[in-house]
Amino acid sequence: MKKIIFILLLIFSNSCFSQDFSSIETIVNNNIGNYKNNVVVWIKQNNQTIYKLEKGSIDTVSEQLIASCTKWLTGAVMLSLVDEGLISLDDSIGKYLPIFTTYKKGSATIRQCMAHTSGFPAQSPQEFERNNSLSLAQAVDSIARYVSPLFSPGEKFNYGAVSMHICGRIAEISTGKSWAILFKERIATPCQMNNTYYFPLSNPLIAGGGYSSPKDYMNFLQMILNEGMFDSKQVIRTDLINEFFKDQTENAEIYYSPIVINPFFIADTIRYGIGNWLDELQVQSSSPGLFGTYPWVDKCRNLTGIIFTFSSLDSVYTSNIGIINEVRTQIPNCIIKSVQSNDFQSLINIYPNPSQNILQLKTNHKQLNNLIIRIFNNNGNIVLEVKYKNKIDISSLKSGQYYLKIEDEIVKFIKE
Repeated sequence: MKKIIFILLLIFSNSCFSQDFSSIETIVNNNIGNYKNNVVVWIKQNNQTIYKLEKGSIDTVSEQLIASCTKWLTGAVMLSLVDEGLISLDDSIGKYLPIFTTYKKGSATIRQCMAHTSGFPAQSPQEFERNNSLSLAQAVDSIARYVSPLFSPGEKFNYGAVSMHICGRIAEISTGKSWAILFKERIATPCQMNNTYYFPLSNPLIAGGGYSSPKDYMNFLQMILNEGMFDSKQVIRTDLINEFFKDQTENAEIYYSPIVINPFFIADTIRYGIGNWLDELQVQSSSPGLFGTYPWVDKCRNLTGIIFTFSSLDSVYTSNIGIINEVRTQIPNCIIKSVQSNDFQSLINIYPNPSQNILQLKTNHKQLNNLIIRIFNNNGNIVLEVKYKNKIDISSLKSGQYYLKIEDEIVKFIKE
């Protein structure tokens, strides 16, 4: 007999379970050599620390190179420019950089550059983006002249640095300010990230040259979790923060990805947002770096976390995922955050019937006749759509994970 498992609890329920994170220290101790004897694990829920572990000579204010964790910071800068109306994610790079149009390379969009589907190679053969003797402007002009795209824009996902370097220069041109100043003004200062910066100053590695500390990066994660708000200041508009949690790859074929499908919680395909990975669609995002640091946001559990180290992602990836999975085990169930709609706050509860083929819904929505229920599969495709009813026949669905959506609320369930 098939059975249905529901993953339900409110985002604001942080004390309903007795949490025992002792196994996290066991995971760390068993892999301490891979962490080169230095690691910080820090987890917050509802902006309160629920677990912190410091091993070795580093702590929450230690500063070091965070490699590709930088990409999330870069995404935030670009979204802040969208917020101000200076750029659009769907603008072509040629609009701001005519030299790319001159060399017939200007059709890729900013969105595609941020999602690694621009068609450009991951790294330029000449390593313009890593040349400290160049300015950012000189590096990007050189990319336009000498680096040939490998694919048509949108065709393939090819994770790397070149396309984000182009975005960095677009940011400078659209504002008349250097990347260092833009990051400081738009993200670092409002998020109180006093020890976070890009290196080198002349030609900052936009996709991987960031230095930060656990404290600083946790502030950044909290801003994302708080829908763009930090310390009573709206850093990025809420609807733009949601771009971090959407699949921006638009079904591009995976050509190269350093991240494998995670057996614990990643869905059945690689997904990428604006400078961040989508571990679980609309629920959890992350941006791990080459040297093992792994920051993540879990909207479902109202949680931010960072594993901060300086090793190699290959050597600590499995243990990092084990730590994150342990957190999810200790805080196992939730509903994605409810929203205000027509002056009432709604909440969905769903239950299996004895035959396991009927979903029974209970909600305090007042305008039931106008509601449409949609059920999506892991690929984001609608597999069932009906007008609201309190019982839904799901006998036609195959075994697997699904998302039931009413307006902006989503409940995840698994049919086994």
